[in-house]
Order: sequence, then structure tokens, then C-alpha cells
Amino acid sequence: MTLDAYVAANEDRYLDTLLRYVAQPSVSATGEGMAQAAEFAAGLMQSVGLAPRIVPTPGAPVVLGTADGPPGTPRVLIYGHYDVQPAGPLDEWHSPPFAPEVRSGRVYGRGTGDNKGQHLAHLFGLEALRAVTGGLPCSVTVLLDGEEELGSPHLPWFAEHHRDLLGADLVLWSDGPVHQDGGPCVCLGVRGIVKFALRARGAAYPTHSGNWGGVAPNPAWRLVHLLSTMRAPDGRVLVDGFYDDVRPFTPDEQAVLDALPGDVPAALRALGVPALDA
Repeated sequence: MTLDAYVAANEDRYLDTLLRYVAQPSVSATGEGMAQAAEFAAGLMQSVGLAPRIVPTPGAPVVLGTADGPPGTPRVLIYGHYDVQPAGPLDEWHSPPFAPEVRSGRVYGRGTGDNKGQHLAHLFGLEALRAVTGGLPCSVTVLLDGEEELGSPHLPWFAEHHRDLLGADLVLWSDGPVHQDGGPCVCLGVRGIVKFALRARGAAYPTHSGNWGGVAPNPAWRLVHLLSTMRAPDGRVLVDGFYDDVRPFTPDEQAVLDALPGDVPAALRALGVPALDA
């Protein structure tokens, strides 16, 4: 049996599993359903032939699944997260967030596209490889984070205390939108993030704008002026040293970027904005 035939033969089971997975709440911001979701994820790993392990952290547990490939082959680490965002206003849902429905060929439910559907596809892909070829071509570790929607505050702690579980030659994860042309994408990197706090001090007590406006310094305007020194209107970052280690595109890299398909007018219409960011 080919991989395509195996997938087609199991499509109904895949969908049923996804619906049951999405129906299990796993809201990291409130803790709703997190323990049960970790158990569910571990069960999924076991069902596809991985050895599961629920590893406690100071926050939500990490769920690991491992399988060894032939001796001497690389190890691939697959990352995903089983937690989801809070559902938000329930009256804005057409169906309950944790009672998933299939409508017009799409599954609607909290976590379907971020990130239960994606890592479930990885798990079923591993199962299909094992079923069709008799084994995996490499060793695999699947790591499911329970706090990604919180910024993964305890993942560094996990990595520090369990370095032996994370050794890998390649890390793979699937997240983010589908490309505008509907085709699959392989992204080799994404933007990072920097967090910092800005604190502006003003008067020692609340001041009436009619009496003190334009006299007492306004912390809000101080922050506005500070932010304006960090980024120019044309998009250039003004922080000293920001570009010191940035290398220009090679001709081949520029050619690849230029060849990427994209419909900018359609994107602007979908966003409801007149122009792209500088």
C-alpha cells in the first residue's frame, strides 16, 4: 500500500480524532482542561507508535513522544503545542468553541488551526510511515508544549533540566497561515521578538489638565517621543548598533524573494488597510 492509499483509507479516523482532540479544552491562561489534554496528547502519541512521557514543569506539563530509527540515523525533533487561547466572547461563535463542527469542508473549533491540527498531522504522518514502510527512517522526538499561548514561560526551564531529552539534528514545527496561492510552504526561519518595559514618571499626584496641561510633564507624551526615536517613518530601526550584524541578501536569495507569488492588492483588501507597513 502506498502512503497516499493509507492516508485515504484512514481519513475518517483522522477527522474523528481531530474532532475529539479539539473538543478537549486546554486553555493555558486559565488552566481549563490542561491535565486532561496532556493525557489525551500522550494517548495520541502512544497510538501512533511513540513512547509517551508527561514531564512536569513549574507550569503546564510538556508531553514527549519518542521513537528510535535505524542506528546511526539523525534524530528529528518535532515541536507543537497542545494549549489554546481562551475562547473569547461565546456569542461571537457560530458553534461552541469546544464542540467542533465540520462546515463546508473546514473544521471549526478552538485549537483546530493553532496548533492541534498541525501536530496531529505530524503524528499521523509518523504512523503512516511506520505502517507502510515498516518503520521510521530516522529517530524522532515529538515535544508538545503546554504554555505556548502564554509565551512558553517554562520551556527554558524544561530545556535546562532535560537537555538529555532534546538532542536533535533537525527541529521541525508547523504553524502559521497557508500561503495566498494555497500551496504548501517550507519556512526556514521567522522573526524573533524582543520584550522590554518602558516606565515614564510624571507628577507625584493626578493633575487637572485645565490647570496643569502644558506645565507638568505628561508621561504619555514622553513615551510617544521615546518610541519615535526607535523607528523611523520609513521603517528603519534607529537603535544604535541594530544593523551591525545584518548581512545583505545574496543574489540567489534576492532572486528567490522576487519569485515568491503574492497578490498585494488582495492582501490589502482582506486586511482593510490602504497600504502595507513601511
